[in-house]
Amino acid sequence: ILMYATIIGLSFFTILRNYNDVLMVHRETELANRQLEDLKKLNNIETFLQTAEPSLFKDHIDGLFNIFRTDHEINQENLIYTMQEKMLAKNRFTEMLSTVIITLGLIGTVVGLTIMMNDMRNVMKSFNPNEAGANPFPLLMGDGGPLEGLDTAFYTTLFAAMLGGVLLRVLTSYVESCILRY
Repeated sequence: ILMYATIIGLSFFTILRNYNDVLMVHRETELANRQLEDLKKLNNIETFLQTAEPSLFKDHIDGLFNIFRTDHEINQENLIYTMQEKMLAKNRFTEMLSTVIITLGLIGTVVGLTIMMNDMRNVMKSFNPNEAGANPFPLLMGDGGPLEGLDTAFYTTLFAAMLGGVLLRVLTSYVESCILRY
């Protein structure tokens, strides 16, 4: 149960974090569009930098302006790359947690199979085929039997694959596409 709770809890935490990343990218995109219009209206970079609210776009313009003061040949590719890397850094944390969740699922599988095999060994040792009517199946399949370990094995893999392998991968791809559009 601890493994299930860890996988599900970590997944929900990561989904909420990813949702906040999506909101941040959308806010920054809307703010950049507004600030671009403001910059066009003002037609003065210094005034814009003094009055604009903090944003990635403002930081980018400030970087370009500082470069322009020393070198009139501006290559903004480096600044764009730096801004993109800052935005993608948050997404990398979510990708890492997705991998951790999948790994926890695989660990759950190994733990469940190990529990099952240990219990199976104990049942096999206690089974006496010479007893009249001896049937090992109730010992194997019953409550507390070794095959209950398969539940742990398969459910942790299932939860981790669905949450970490599918859902979080889709969400991180969405955030990355929003960042690239920005």
